[in-house]
Amino acid sequence: MYKKGMVIFCVVLMLMGCKAANQAEESVSLESSIAISKDDFLEEMKEMFEQSDNTFSYEDANKSILEGERVNITLNDSENMQVYIYESSDKAIEDAKRISLDGFSYTKSEGDEGMTTTIDWIDNPHFYKIQNIMILYLGNDETILDILSDSFGEQIAGS
Repeated sequence: MYKKGMVIFCVVLMLMGCKAANQAEESVSLESSIAISKDDFLEEMKEMFEQSDNTFSYEDANKSILEGERVNITLNDSENMQVYIYESSDKAIEDAKRISLDGFSYTKSEGDEGMTTTIDWIDNPHFYKIQNIMILYLGNDETILDILSDSFGEQIAGS
């Protein structure tokens, strides 16, 4: 009887552990699907760059090739960055898949066919993505690239 009780107890513990693991996975999945607000993100970016002695200014911009809401950022009065804010992480992922690996072309699906646009950037493009936000930095400043990589991981496209 004692062995049978221990077996039942162990099975119950294992099932409880499985449920906790599933809840943790659901929590991580939920967190990655939460959209970051434009104002919160820009405030974090400003703080992040100003802590590294960079000047930071931004302004809303007209739509461009990418689908997200665009904001132009200027660092140190000369470095250009664009932030694209999407309704969801899924929409950002969908748009990120349209960017070529080198960052110099964008393919938009039109029905069964795709229309590819080659982009002649003013400098080397570096694309990063976090949740519902995509960041495009045009330049080669090592300090800025380090800040972006440290904050958002490896670039998803670009040279």
